[in-house]
Amino acid sequence: MFKQLLILGVLITSLFGQVRELTDENFEKATRRGLVVVEFWATWNEVNKVVILDEWDNFDAKVYRLKICSYPQIQADNEVVILPTIIIYDDGVEVNRLQGDMSFSLEVTTKQLDKIIDEILMSKF
Repeated sequence: MFKQLLILGVLITSLFGQVRELTDENFEKATRRGLVVVEFWATWNEVNKVVILDEWDNFDAKVYRLKICSYPQIQADNEVVILPTIIIYDDGVEVNRLQGDMSFSLEVTTKQLDKIIDEILMSKF
């Protein structure tokens, strides 16, 4: 019984509260499925990864990361030139973009992210 509960806990943790990685195989499909937040990042800039996304529990948007060093064509197609960059897509269409500054860092709060998501959702009505 304990083993089953442990497996269930791991499964729930992996479904909620964890930022998933995107690849060239799943990027288009993932970004076309409702409200989606994608952080574009690079291993050489990992120190500036937007870690609040790992703690952000917003059930209105799915949250992903894309490692641009592995998928430069997706980076180019989305015109990502500053890291980190967060792009918010709504059914595959970019509706908002947050970009780092010249120090390659991006300071944003979960409150600011919640406000952006709320504004996007409200604009649909």
